[in-house]
Amino acid sequence: MQAELQKDTTPFRVPDRTLATPVDPEGTQPARNLIDVDALSNRDIDRIFRRAAALREASTPLGNMTVQTLRGHIAAMLFFEPSTRTRLSFELAAQRLGAAAIPLEVSRSSIEKGEALYDTLQTLVALGVTIAILRHPDSNVYERLCGRSDISLLNAGHGVMAHPTQALLDGFTLERRLGCLQDKTIVLCGDIVHSRVARSNLRMLQRMGARLILCGPPQFLPSLDDIPQLTEVRIAALDDVLESADAIMCLRIQRERHVPDAGKSDQPIDYLQEYGLTEERFARTHPDCVLLHPGPVNRGVELAAELVEDPRSLILEQVKNGLYIRMAVLEWLARVLK
Repeated sequence: MQAELQKDTTPFRVPDRTLATPVDPEGTQPARNLIDVDALSNRDIDRIFRRAAALREASTPLGNMTVQTLRGHIAAMLFFEPSTRTRLSFELAAQRLGAAAIPLEVSRSSIEKGEALYDTLQTLVALGVTIAILRHPDSNVYERLCGRSDISLLNAGHGVMAHPTQALLDGFTLERRLGCLQDKTIVLCGDIVHSRVARSNLRMLQRMGARLILCGPPQFLPSLDDIPQLTEVRIAALDDVLESADAIMCLRIQRERHVPDAGKSDQPIDYLQEYGLTEERFARTHPDCVLLHPGPVNRGVELAAELVEDPRSLILEQVKNGLYIRMAVLEWLARVLK
């Protein structure tokens, strides 16, 4: 499959820490909103991981485990962008915790008539909704919403800025397979500069002690000056780091976030052969190296189609763990609502 390389002019900046309610170092005052992983203390993350593991262990083969920790709560889902894994897992998570889960069809709501998102949230508050799970294409949406409403905001991905529950489930999945991530080498490969998953994982995985290597076309790579470095973050060619990788996370080309560049050639390239993870490249990694992808996967573009079902692929494990991580996150958030 062919791909054209374009680059957005949006600076690769990490989310503003001031968007999240401050959390004390001991984690005794959880933030009301979860906008990015910076809202979580290390103790919070440990609690979420432990709870997710317990929920997963308690689940039956049919997945019909239900607890009532969110009974009486109403969670509304507002997705302004398409979603499969995040939306379904959040809806299932709320239901399994005993909450009422309300998917708001944005295209059929008063937002289509010009209603401001803030006014929609206030309407939800008036109806007794306690949690709004929001996905939005605007990278600045939470700057306009945080602190203005009594509803708790849970970020399901916004613009190019953050996707906290994806980073949590990725860290959880990696830790379950690799053990402690201290000094493990994690390769992020693909369209990093446009990826909210990459931004959140750059913070999350460093906090877990991992070393990070960024690979991809030059147009898709950020400046290292824009990335907080808690451990080690460097840029390299994928072919040069395969043998040292403990995990490779492929990221799709974010076509919907690209800005057309009139100065660029329209000549497509073979992205997979030039920059993607082929079967030959994955075969060069050591036997314990694992493969991740947040989805959706564009088979034959960022990675070879056959690798999705490779025995070392954790892609479906990420999906499964996403349900339990999101259940744990909803419980964490609900503690400040009771």
